[in-house]
Parts: sequence; structure tokens; C-alpha cells
Amino acid sequence: MHLKRRIVSAFFENPFLEADAPALALRCDSDLKALRTALSDLCRCGVLRHEAERYCFEPEAGVYGEVVALAGMHWEEEARQQVVALETLARMLEALVRQASETGAGDERMAAVAELKAMRMCHQTAHVLCDCVRTGAHPAWRATAAGALGYHGAAAAFPELQKALLVQAREEPDLVVAKAIAFALRDTQEALALLDHGQVGVATEAVLGATLSEVGWTAFLARFFDGVDGEVEALMLRRIQAEEEAVVRVVSFLLTADFPEGRADPTLRVFRLFGALPQPALFAALVGVEGEIRRTYKEIWPGIHRWERKRALMEIFEDRVRRDGASEALLEALLERTVEDEGFCDRYLRFVRSLLRTLDAEGADVVLGRVERIADGISREEVARLAEFLVALAQAVPATGLRVQKALGRWEAILPGVQVKAFHARLGAG
Repeated sequence: MHLKRRIVSAFFENPFLEADAPALALRCDSDLKALRTALSDLCRCGVLRHEAERYCFEPEAGVYGEVVALAGMHWEEEARQQVVALETLARMLEALVRQASETGAGDERMAAVAELKAMRMCHQTAHVLCDCVRTGAHPAWRATAAGALGYHGAAAAFPELQKALLVQAREEPDLVVAKAIAFALRDTQEALALLDHGQVGVATEAVLGATLSEVGWTAFLARFFDGVDGEVEALMLRRIQAEEEAVVRVVSFLLTADFPEGRADPTLRVFRLFGALPQPALFAALVGVEGEIRRTYKEIWPGIHRWERKRALMEIFEDRVRRDGASEALLEALLERTVEDEGFCDRYLRFVRSLLRTLDAEGADVVLGRVERIADGISREEVARLAEFLVALAQAVPATGLRVQKALGRWEAILPGVQVKAFHARLGAG
């Protein structure tokens, strides 16, 4: 009778279903022989019709009411079984969580942890564990349930859990549990909402677990500029440093974000943020936004326009390089840009000089050697740009003047004499 109820229920739920016996056996999880017997009885009773090896739902007159009753019996039995299964699952998981918590004993605890790790995280399991986080009588049980959710990425897989977990994280009085809930929310946007949590441990867990999508980056950086605890800020900077697309995201944010009058001056935070980013990539990003700025001219920072915002960021970058020293990679990027971009030195002469002033005599010699090697394999126009760069170097680091003049002298055969004389004259003026 149970098999017949299952078959009738399948056809009643989907009256368009037509299938042969093997397909129905698979659908109903039944032995083929038993299924054929049940199908034969249902055809004889006028519930199904059998034609060309296929069965379809065509109940005879007066039979439909019995079909409804039979399907209803199956649903009631199925619902009862589901409730029993859910209650059994809940009892099993609650016991496992208690055993895996810090209240569990030794080896038994680690065995329970291993079992929770190995468990397949289905929808029902995730919801039962979420209930444990909300209602567990002992903080250790709530923390363990949250940890299991985080390990399996359940909040990301089942988004309906996220709001309940976030509410619980804000209301949870126990710090360890609140941190575990932040861990449970890892790889979700909701974790970003915990960046401003009053407990440093919870906020740092949110920093580690937040998803940095386009929206995530904006929220993450906005929170950084709102101001956070020193420990949280340090971790945020390390997280930013580890992200491959950090430079592009940071520069884009700084060029477009709104910093209201009432908010603290962002300069110092920009300075610290720039210290976490690679100098060559940051240089390229700041220089590369020029075309975008030409297209969009609007007021963003208080009292200054977008061109001036870029200039302000360049100045902060210069200050950062003066503080940290120019890396070899930055100097290499500066040379490449000079050679490739006609007019770069003219547009950014003050910026180039400022960066070059960070060099000591030894560093300047290294740059000179690199310039001389580059000049051997490039066009006359590119050599002319390098000559501009050398003039800037001599003006920034006077000790290099003699060597720069010698280098320019060696380029007489490449550059028109009048150009070289002009460079020499500028060296004397510098």
C-alpha cells in the first residue's frame, strides 16, 4: 500500500508525468518487480492508463476522490516521517555539539569535532545548527554550533541564515560566542556589518571573513575611514595588503568617496593605507586616473575638486615614499613610464623630482646605471625622454650632476646637438 500511495502521489503532484516502469521504479525508489505489480493494480482500478510501455495519469469517472485521499495519506505519512527525522537529527546534532564543545571530555571532544567536520552540510543540518546558536543553554555549545557552520560555509550556502546569525552576534553577551558567530558569517556580505562591533575580537573576525566584492570593498574602506580600534585597523591594513586588486579598489574609492565636513581629516588614514600598498602599483594607479578625471569634474572632498583630490593623493604618496624610501620596483616603474609616455616628465616634473629626492647618492647611481643600460636599445625620441629624466635627477640629487653631464655628452650622436645643449643649460640653471 505504501508503494501505491507513493506512485499515486507522484502522478497527482504532476499530472503531465508519463514514464515506463524502470523510470518509475527509479523515481519511487522501488524494486522493479514490486513496482510492476503495484502499477498493474492501479491500472486495474482505473487510476492509471498503460499504453505503449508507458503509464499516464487518467483516472476513470468516480475514481478521482479516492486518488486525492490516497495521495493525502502519502503526504501525511511523509510529513510525519520528516518531522520524526528532523527531531532525530536535532537530538543527534545537539548531542554532538555538546560533546564537541569545550565542555566535552578529551579524546571524545576531538572525535566529535572530526564528525562535525566530516558531516555533509545540508539545508536541515544548517538550520538545526543555527537554532543551536540561538538557543543553546551553554555558551560553549552556542560557540561550537557557530564554528561548525563557519567551517562548512553554511551561511554563504544558505543565505537565509545570515540575518538570524547577524542579529544573534549583536545580541550575544558572550565574547567567545560572538566571535564564533562572526566566523560563521565568513565569506558573506553580512560579516561587513560586524566591522563596527564593540568587541575588538568580533570585529577582527569580521575583518578576516568579510567578502570583498565591489560592494564589500566600499563598505570595508568606508569603515576604515570612519575609524576603528588600532588593532582592528592594523588587521584591516594587512587584509588590504594581501588582496590582489587592492590598489585599484583603494584608488577608485579615494577618488569617488564622500568625506563630509564633520568627519575627521582622512589624510593620516590615507597615509597609513598607502603604506600597505606596493609603491609601483600605487604610482601606476594614481598616474593612470588622469583620463578619468578629465571626463568627470565634480566636487567630492570638502572645498576641493577632483583634480585637486588627485593632487592631494599624489602629495600623500610622495610623503609616504619619503618616509619609506623609494623601492627599486618604483624607480623601475618611473623609468618605464618616462620612456613610454611622451610628456610624462613635463606633466609630473614636480612629482618626479619629489620621488627622486628620496634617493641617496648610492641609490641615484643605481638609477643612473639603469638609465644608461636602457638607452642602448631604444629610439631617439625615447632617449630624449630619458635625458629629461636625468635632468630632473641632477636637480633632485645635485651630487649626480657630473655623471649626468657625462651621460648626456655620450648621447651627442643620438640627439640633435641643440637638444643636448638645452639639457646642459637646464642643468646649470638647476
